[in-house]
Amino acid sequence: MRCPSFGHEGGVGRSAKDRFEDIGGQEEIKRLLVENLVYGLTKQEAFLHMGLRPAKGILLFGPPGTGKTLLAKAVATECQANFIAIKGPELYSKWLGEPEQHIRRLFTKRASFHPA
Repeated sequence: MRCPSFGHEGGVGRSAKDRFEDIGGQEEIKRLLVENLVYGLTKQEAFLHMGLRPAKGILLFGPPGTGKTLLAKAVATECQANFIAIKGPELYSKWLGEPEQHIRRLFTKRASFHPA
């Protein structure tokens, strides 16, 4: 089942081809993402049974071209969730209130694509 994609604006969609097995290197980061996010989102009962609260998200940061978006897409694929790509410059504007309005639209769009 494929979810609709909104292209560049917000980048909402489900990508079936981005999997952890296809990502070369970064083994430690992939392991941490699977243990903390994928298992936390797909096996919540096990976490709760052990008295742990599963992670609900993670912030990836770093210079461009280091694979942050690819890793996030792989997490979304493994969890069968939608992926929403937001580029920083899309949120900036010289007009008062415009960035806030854009963020509101993104969260409204995100609410219609559960889980994301």
